Amino acid sequence: MSDSEETTHIVLDTERIIVEVEKRPALYNKELKEYSDRNAKEKLWTEVCANVIPKWHELSGAERKDRGKELQKEWKNLKDRFIKDIKVQKDIASGSAASKKRKYIFADIMQFLLPELKDRSTDTNIPETDIGTHDINDSKNISKEDEASGVKCHACHSAENYYLYPKITS
Repeated sequence: MSDSEETTHIVLDTERIIVEVEKRPALYNKELKEYSDRNAKEKLWTEVCANVIPKWHELSGAERKDRGKELQKEWKNLKDRFIKDIKVQKDIASGSAASKKRKYIFADIMQFLLPELKDRSTDTNIPETDIGTHDINDSKNISKEDEASGVKCHACHSAENYYLYPKITS
C-alpha cells in the first residue's frame, strides 16, 4: 500500500455507523418513499458521514466524496454479512446439533433490519392442484387418473400411493 493510499484510508467506528444508519430508516427501509429519492438519501448519507467521520467539515469536496463512498461500502458490507448470518441460522434444521459457528458480532445491534429482510412473496404458474393438496396420511385422496398417470406427490414422494411427477416408463 502506498503512502497516499494509507492517508486516504480511514478507520471507521462500525457500531457508530450502524447506530447512525438506524436513525435514518430511509437508508434501509424499502417501503418508505424517501428510499427511492436519490437526493433525500444523499442528504441522509451526508448526515451519517458528518457524525461518523472525524473532521468531516474540514475535508475537501473530493475527500468527502471518497470517504462517503467508503462509509457506504462499509455499511453495505455490514448489512450483507448480517443477512448472510441470518440466512445461515434460518437454514439450520430444527433439532440438529448446535452450530460451532459464532454469532455475527454486530447481530444484536442490527436487529432493526429484520423487518426489512422478510421473504418476498413469489408467484407461481403451477396451479395448487398440480402440487398435490391431498392429506399425505390419506391414500384415498389420490384420484384414479393421477394414480394411472404415475404422478408422484412432492410431500411424500417415497410413498407408493402419492403422485406429482409423471412416471417414466421404458
